Amino acid sequence: MNEFIMKLMNEVQKRLGDTYSLEQVTSIKNNNRKLIGIQIKQKDSRVCPVFYVENIFKEYEQGIRTLDECASTLEHEVLNPIHFTLDTSMIEQYETSKANIRIKLINYEANKELLSDAPHLRLLDLAAAFYVCFDISHDTKGTFLVTNQILHKWNIDTDIFIKDSMDTLLRKEYTLICDMQDMLSMLVCPVEEENLFDLFTEHASLKGHLYVLTNTERHFGANMLLNKAALHQFATAHDDNLIIYPSSIHECLITFESDLQTLRLLPRDIAHINRYNVSPEDRLSNNVYLYDRHLKEISILHQGISLAEL
Repeated sequence: MNEFIMKLMNEVQKRLGDTYSLEQVTSIKNNNRKLIGIQIKQKDSRVCPVFYVENIFKEYEQGIRTLDECASTLEHEVLNPIHFTLDTSMIEQYETSKANIRIKLINYEANKELLSDAPHLRLLDLAAAFYVCFDISHDTKGTFLVTNQILHKWNIDTDIFIKDSMDTLLRKEYTLICDMQDMLSMLVCPVEEENLFDLFTEHASLKGHLYVLTNTERHFGANMLLNKAALHQFATAHDDNLIIYPSSIHECLITFESDLQTLRLLPRDIAHINRYNVSPEDRLSNNVYLYDRHLKEISILHQGISLAEL
């Protein structure tokens, strides 16, 4: 791929001219997935878009596109970008970013390199990482990871930052626990946000069902594992402990301890689902968790294969 990237960069450079500079970069994504891209910067611009080349390389390798066609695609995307305004003060000032900070639960072992230079909070085999979210278009959002370097620029203590972010999570993000069948129905027929909460009370008396735990945005929704008050409310409403399957960074599956025999998934089942049904960047854990309503704590019930090994 490196030879292809060098040829592609040379061809794109010829098309864009000296007012642009190109550089090959490697970005570390969730679960240590490394993506190779080309960073293209226009002189005097503070924004440096990165174009990942994995898919375009596959098409080139399979003969679907020529090098010239690949270069034309990148040239078009550079000269006709998605129009959005990134408020650069979000990077410069904490008070500007504060309302836009989101928490994403990720696997700790699989993301040690990513977390080595970023504030985080541990939860069992997981870690809460912090991102600043911004709008790209009316239905698309972008994020950037809050690193120790950004915290230094913001001049804020790590512990204070984590506390503020947790307070924002519990105050602004709402926990959604609904029946699996209703979640599948919502994917076909979206539900207005103000009606999502009705699903909780509608199914509050049901048992023996598989539930989905997420947030109302259904984005980074596994972070609701941090909302122990919501877990406790759901568990005590059913007078049962909760079995939690961390299916992805966007949601977890929940059933009841008393239903383990009828709705039992083992760590090997979770690992199989993760390997074949969840994208590498969205995988959360191969373990099975228990929420004990008396102790008000989450623990690992069954240990699975390390996500880093998977």
